Amino acid sequence: MRELRIASTSEMQLRVGVLETLCVMAYTSDEIRGGLLLKELVKSGTDRLAEQYAESLELLRLDKFLWQGLGELGRSAVREDAAKQSAKGRVAGQVLLYALRCGVHRPEDRSVSKAIFLVAETAEKSNARFELPMSESKVTSYWKEFQSVAHLHGSQLLVEDLEEDWLNAEEVEELASRFKLFLAIAGRISRAAHAQIPPIGRTSKAAARDGRRLIDFDRAIQVSIDEMSFDLDDRIELSSFLTDLTREEVSKLREYRG
Repeated sequence: MRELRIASTSEMQLRVGVLETLCVMAYTSDEIRGGLLLKELVKSGTDRLAEQYAESLELLRLDKFLWQGLGELGRSAVREDAAKQSAKGRVAGQVLLYALRCGVHRPEDRSVSKAIFLVAETAEKSNARFELPMSESKVTSYWKEFQSVAHLHGSQLLVEDLEEDWLNAEEVEELASRFKLFLAIAGRISRAAHAQIPPIGRTSKAAARDGRRLIDFDRAIQVSIDEMSFDLDDRIELSSFLTDLTREEVSKLREYRG
């Protein structure tokens, strides 16, 4: 199991750990680009302190360190690339949530291919603007690239619906509470996805027979705080977060031909 270990013995460690989580969600295996994004996120924070602590030698040294790499590539380029990567990850999160919603409410439709079809079709028919190509082949590529962190992106989508967004929490107690909720939902999604097998069918017999799951728990990136992993209490039903498909979604799913 791949694990991102965060320490919370100080406010700074916790906040940096939150930023590291964002970097892992955007760059699952590219440590160089993930490192550049972390520098950019920290630099954005130090920029706000520049006037208040203009004479601080520590801040000046940190600023010089952060510019290494950022100055060469350009901060806007780092942010634009990270935004594109994060958008792809959110699509993978949507795919996983669709597959799990079917798993909970419509077992006969619990397949990744159907979830990919739904995400692509919903995007095509939606009035919302997408900054990415959203054909089925593209959505499939996003799923494959971000499968190891799809539970984190899926959790972020659910947390946003709950209006408990940890990204905008300023007080450290609020940040810690919301971040742990985000990780707990991600933990439950990861566990449910690992337990869900595809239905027996023309394209899934081998997958069902050899025990393949929606995501491989051993390959999924898990985030821990002070070496503690988080998950929702078993008394909290997953169905309370994963609603049934809407009439429109069911109608669209009937058009799937595989």
